[in-house]
Amino acid sequence: MDKAVSRCRRVSLLLAGGLLAACGGTSTDRAAPGASTDLASSSTAPIHRWVDAEPGAGPLPTQLQHHCDTARTLGLRPYAELNATWCAPCKALRRAMDDPAMQEAFAGTYIIGVDVDAFARDLEPLGLVTPGVPAIFALGPDCRATGARITGGAWGADEPAEMAPPLRAFFQGRPDEAASSQETPSPAP
Repeated sequence: MDKAVSRCRRVSLLLAGGLLAACGGTSTDRAAPGASTDLASSSTAPIHRWVDAEPGAGPLPTQLQHHCDTARTLGLRPYAELNATWCAPCKALRRAMDDPAMQEAFAGTYIIGVDVDAFARDLEPLGLVTPGVPAIFALGPDCRATGARITGGAWGADEPAEMAPPLRAFFQGRPDEAASSQETPSPAP
């Protein structure tokens, strides 16, 4: 009997691993601190996902297309978030993701983090052009920027209470509200 139970557990684990791979889960998927990676329904946290394009994991257009396809399969809207390791507002944005207001603002989104230094050559052909970071771009069916974007200049202090309202407006398709206070964010190299 114990052998049968053990065999069932092994088969279950193999099936679960296969389902994870089929749904787009990869070792390159990383969540921002506090970001929801469990896409099952939850009454406490809105659903969103945050992953990073990885240098050395293939061309940026290929990585973006993979993530855009995964986002659409999951029923989430894809966005590219341009960031840099040296950018304090970029770090603050990620640290704020455990705040309930930020989770609510990002509900329904699939954010693909793109380091501007690692992928500098790939950005312009994809329409990911900005004077500074952080910048978040809506991605269209071709996984290129649609023209809709928000930058760190849309909020005052890098605090959830200031970041969440313009981000929520942007993600809900109200760019006029999101951009009402746009200023120049940290300059991109």
